[in-house]
Amino acid sequence: ANLRVFMKLLSRLLIENLFQLHLQLTCIGLSVALSGWTGAARSMLLSVSISAFFLTMKLLQAVPTMASILAGTATYRDKPVSERIMWVGVPCVPTLLLVVYAAAKFWALFHCPQHLLNVTGCVELGM
Repeated sequence: ANLRVFMKLLSRLLIENLFQLHLQLTCIGLSVALSGWTGAARSMLLSVSISAFFLTMKLLQAVPTMASILAGTATYRDKPVSERIMWVGVPCVPTLLLVVYAAAKFWALFHCPQHLLNVTGCVELGM
C-alpha cells in the first residue's frame, strides 16, 4: 500500500506541479523578454513561488515512504535491496532532474539576456 501511495504522489508531482512550474517559468521568461519586469511578471513570479513551496511540501511528504521502502520495513522485507532501490530510484531520478531544471529556469530569469533557458543553455530570441 505504501508503494502505491508513493508512486501516486510522485506521478502527481510530475504531472501537476513540475510541468506547471516549467510552463509558468517559461511564460514569465517570455513576458520579461518581450515587456520587461512588469507588474504581471512579478505576479507570475509570486505564483511560481507558491507552486514551488507546495512542490517542496509534497516532496517532503514522500521522504518517510522512501525511507521505509529503502530500510526494508515489514512490507518490503522480503524484497532484495536492489529491487527496493529501483522502486525508489526510478521515479525519483526524473523528479529530481526536473526539479533541478526548474531551478535552472528560475536562475535564467535573472541571469540570461533573454530571461529564458532550454536544455542547451540561454535562449537567444531573434527579435
